[in-house]
Amino acid sequence: MKKSAARPETLRSIGLGQNGAPEHAMRICCAISALFMNGGLQRDCLNISDRLVKRGHGVTILTTRQIGHVESSATIKVCPARVISNPGTEYALGRTVLAARRDFDCVVGFNKMAGLDIYYAGDPPYFVSKLGWWRPFSPRFMRQQKLESMIFAPGNAVQIIALSEHQAALYRDFWRTEETRIHVIGPTLDPKRCRPELLTGDRNEIRDRFGLPREAVIALSIANRMKVKGLDRAVKALEPFPNIHWLIAGLRKNSEEETRLRGLIARSGMSDRVTLLGIQEDIPAIVVASDFMLHPARLENTGTVILEALANGLPVIASDACGYAKYVEVSGAGLVVANRDDPEIWRQAILKACDPGIRAQWHKAALAYGASTPLTGGLETACDLIEASPRNRRVG
Repeated sequence: MKKSAARPETLRSIGLGQNGAPEHAMRICCAISALFMNGGLQRDCLNISDRLVKRGHGVTILTTRQIGHVESSATIKVCPARVISNPGTEYALGRTVLAARRDFDCVVGFNKMAGLDIYYAGDPPYFVSKLGWWRPFSPRFMRQQKLESMIFAPGNAVQIIALSEHQAALYRDFWRTEETRIHVIGPTLDPKRCRPELLTGDRNEIRDRFGLPREAVIALSIANRMKVKGLDRAVKALEPFPNIHWLIAGLRKNSEEETRLRGLIARSGMSDRVTLLGIQEDIPAIVVASDFMLHPARLENTGTVILEALANGLPVIASDACGYAKYVEVSGAGLVVANRDDPEIWRQAILKACDPGIRAQWHKAALAYGASTPLTGGLETACDLIEASPRNRRVG
C-alpha cells in the first residue's frame, strides 16, 4: 500500500494562478448518506469540503438527509432516499451519483456506493464489523459486500483514502486490492477540537458547568455505541474504584443504547458516580475537565477521540483494536491494552491511572506530543489526493 506524505510525490502537481487559486478549478462532489454536525465521518466530510472550497474549487455535498443545522461553505444538495436500511440508502445515493457524475471532475464517497472516483474509508470492512456465523447468509450482508466489492475488488479504478495502516491492511488482505490504489493518510483531527489553552483556565469552573464533582478522579469515555466502543467493559473495569467518577459523552439521550448502559450501571451499583452528558459539541472542555480517557473499544477504525484527548493533554487508556492506539504508545501518554473482555487487565491499567504522579507524566507527554505532531495533516493530504484525481475518468 502507498503511504501518502503531506505532498505526495506520486501526485501530479497543481498549477496555481493568482492568489494561490488553482489554474483549473475542479467541480467536486462529496457524497455521504447522512449529514449532521456531530459525527466523526461527517466532520471529516465537512472539513475536507471547506478546505477544497478555500483552494478555489466548486464543491457540492450530495446526501440523502440532513439532520439539523449544518455549517458548510460547500453547496449542500439533499436527495431523499425512500428506503429504511443503510445499504438501501447507499444504493440509492449511488444511483444519484451515477446520474450526476458527468457534472463533476471528481466524485468522492464517504460511504460505499457506486460511481466513485475516490472512496474515503471512514468505516472498517464489513467482514470485520458484521460478526456472527450467519452473516454470510444474510441478504443485507450480501448487499453490503457487493457495495464494498465495487470499490475494493481488483480491477476497479476507485482510489482509496485509508485512515490507518491497520485498516488498509484489512481491506487489502481480504479483497486483494492493488496497493497502488490505497493511500494511507495521517491523523485527521478537527482543528476546532484542539484547545490546550483551556488548561490555563479554572478546571473547577468547567466541572461545575457539567455538574461534575470537583475532587474526584474523572475517567472520560466518548462513544456513540455501547458494545462496539466497549462501554460494558468499562462498567466492569471501573466497578472496584469508588474514587473514580465516570463521565460519558456521545450517546443520544433516552436512546436504546443509553437505556441499556444505564441498566448495566444500575446493576453494578455505580449510578451515583456516573454522569451521562449525551451528545456534546464542546469536547475540548470535557476533556480538560477529566483526568484520563478510557476507550476500551472492541472495534475502532481509527479512534479520533484518542487524538482529541492527546491534543488537549489528556492521558489515554485504549484497546489495541483502535487504529490510532499507536499514537498513545508513541507519545508515552497512557496505556494500550489487549482487546479482550477481561476486566482484570483493564483494572490494572486504571490502577496506574489512579496514581497522580503517573497521570502527571502522561499529561506532560500528551501535551508535548500534541504540540510537536501535526495531528490535523491528514485532512490536507486528502485534499491533495482529490486534486490529483484523474480528469479522464472511466464513465459507467
